[in-house]
Amino acid sequence: MFEWPLCLRLSGIVKNKNIVLVLGLGILIAAVGFFFFLRQSVEEKPIEEPDKELIGGNRDEHGCLGPAGYSYDEEIGVCIRSWELSSEQYRPVQMAVEYLGREKGLTLDGVIPEQEGDGYLVLLQKADSSRVEVEIKDDQVVGVYPVETGQSEASESAIDGPR
Repeated sequence: MFEWPLCLRLSGIVKNKNIVLVLGLGILIAAVGFFFFLRQSVEEKPIEEPDKELIGGNRDEHGCLGPAGYSYDEEIGVCIRSWELSSEQYRPVQMAVEYLGREKGLTLDGVIPEQEGDGYLVLLQKADSSRVEVEIKDDQVVGVYPVETGQSEASESAIDGPR
């Protein structure tokens, strides 16, 4: 048989067992209802995503990606990040662009100076995302090489290498 704890019996709370059972059952029902209410309100709220504009998709009238730091250089005729191009590299880039022809969205990816001599490898990306390497030696274009994605080690070192 069930016995109430001594503290409840001495305080006189257990005068009517039915009242205690009803109160306990009411508290239990309220707790379960509150739990389901919270769960339902969380499930019903849609996750709000702020209107995000993708960075990098905004091209200017020359096809340059301004949000990525590129701007059009009128003299060279290509999209560049001016802080990445030294004065020694300016002429080889200009020669490479003149050789390929100016086109909208042509972007300078990098310039690799030759280890020995005065040659350069100029890396350019076209508007269609195709890449090309232009080899310059003794102030002449000596080779143009299409680059497939992930193919050229020279392209990777141009981005990370010395400028």
